[in-house]
Amino acid sequence: MSPSEENTPEEQKLTAGSRGRAPKAKSLDSDSSNAEAIQWGSPDHIPVACFSTDDVGIIKSWNEAMTKLTGRAAQDVIGEKAWKTFYEKRQRMVHDEAIDDEKQSTGNIDIMDSEGGLRSYAVQGSPILQDGEVVGASVIFQDGKDSPEDCLIKALSNSNSNHSQANVMYADVDEKIIYVNDTAVKVLLAVEDDLAAYLPGFRVRDVMGGSIHRYHKDPERIKKMLQALGPDDILKGEITPGDFVFKHQTHAVFDDQGDKLGYVVEWTDATEQLKSENASARLTSALEGTSTAFMMCDRDLMITYVNPATMKLLEENISVFKVAYPGFDISHI
Repeated sequence: MSPSEENTPEEQKLTAGSRGRAPKAKSLDSDSSNAEAIQWGSPDHIPVACFSTDDVGIIKSWNEAMTKLTGRAAQDVIGEKAWKTFYEKRQRMVHDEAIDDEKQSTGNIDIMDSEGGLRSYAVQGSPILQDGEVVGASVIFQDGKDSPEDCLIKALSNSNSNHSQANVMYADVDEKIIYVNDTAVKVLLAVEDDLAAYLPGFRVRDVMGGSIHRYHKDPERIKKMLQALGPDDILKGEITPGDFVFKHQTHAVFDDQGDKLGYVVEWTDATEQLKSENASARLTSALEGTSTAFMMCDRDLMITYVNPATMKLLEENISVFKVAYPGFDISHI
C-alpha cells in the first residue's frame, strides 16, 4: 500500500461488517481512525505469534514470533492491510469479525511453509477497546503444539474471562501481564486519572506487557509467594494506592504434566465497600460508648441492634416492663 492509497469501496464494505460502521479513508501518513491515539508498541513479550490491527484492518504491531512463523519482518507488514499480508485475494478475516461484532472471534489463517505447502493455523481475534470504543483487534495464533505458552493461551481463551463480570488479568510464567479482560479495562479507565495521582505515569494502556509486580511495595516477597503456589493454592492480598483499596486473589495455572504456565489474577475495587464498612464500624463504636439508650429496627420493625445503654436501662427497670408487658423477657429483645 502506498502512503496515499485509500480504501476501495469493497474494502470499506469488508471492514464495516454487520455494524454498518462507515470506515474512513486511510493513509499511512495521516491516520484518522478511532485508533489514532493508541501507542501500539511491539508485543514481543507475548511468546506466541500475534499481531494487531487498527479498526480498518491495517496492521499496527507484529511480534517476533510472527516473524519466525511467517518469515516476514515487522517493518515489511506494518501499515499493510492484514488480508494482503496473508492472501492474494481480499477476504474477511478473524480480526474483521472481532471488530465488527465487538467480541472475541475464532477462525483460521493459512500460511505457506518453507517447502511451499500451506498450513492452517487456528487463531483467535479480540477487539481492542479505548474509552469504550473499538479501535482495533489483536490476533493470536494457536498452532496446536503443546508448549507451555500455547497451553496457557488456550486455557485462557477457553475461560470466557473476557465476558466475566469479575476483573481478570493473566500473567505468564515470567509474571508479565499478557491479558486483561474488558471488565477490568473499564474499571481501570474509570479511575485512571485518580490512580495516576498516586502512581505517577500510570496509564491503562501500559498495563499489558508490564510486570505483575509493578505496583507492589515489596515485589521480591510477592515473587517468592507466587513461585510457591501449588495447583490448589490461592494467594489473597490488597493493593492500596492512595485512598484506593484493590483486593485480589491469584492462583497458578498448570499443564497436564504439572508444569506451571502462568497466573490468573481476579481483583475487585473494594474502596467504597471498605469506606461503608469503616463508617458503620465508627457508628457502632460511637453507639456502644454512648450513655444514651439506642435501638435499631428494620423495615418490618424487627429489632436489629440494641446498644449497652439500652440493655442497662431495661435491666434496671425490668419489673416495670414486666408489669406493662406480661411475659416480657429481656433475652428475647
